[in-house]
Amino acid sequence: MMLLFGKAEEEFLDMIARFTSNLGLGEAAGKIWGTLLLANTPLSQSDISQLTKYSLGIVSMNLSLLERLGLVKKVGRVGKRKVYAATSTIVDLLENFLHRIINKELSPVISYLQNNIDSFDDSTKRNALKLLGEYKKARLLLKLAIITTKKLRVFSTRELSKIFKLMV
Repeated sequence: MMLLFGKAEEEFLDMIARFTSNLGLGEAAGKIWGTLLLANTPLSQSDISQLTKYSLGIVSMNLSLLERLGLVKKVGRVGKRKVYAATSTIVDLLENFLHRIINKELSPVISYLQNNIDSFDDSTKRNALKLLGEYKKARLLLKLAIITTKKLRVFSTRELSKIFKLMV
């Protein structure tokens, strides 16, 4: 590997790591994904380990996670070493995150409330019904955000800025 990261790259990767950590993905996964994005070339686990200063075990475990999420994939081999590349953008990451919120957080609560609303005490049932409405609204808004993202992702940043100014 000939690639070396300096202070600016390391600070940028720390920012990505904090961002992905806030999304529940974890700092290591974020830094590894960011490394592949920044390098823009396939890297081996050893290369990633050297660039991120993570152990091979941490790199391997997080690459598996990133592969399951569709953010990274194996793209070949260099000698005996598998090499990986980022397969997604920050927009893909946000879409993935919104889907996870819908499927793992909002939908289970909605199902629970719908299936158990009659078991609630009369003193809390009205509020539970309001909360059910709010959860449904939140799910719809996130679905709308995903649909909007899919439709608008083809536009450049400049074009999106113009569209946004028209909407505001």
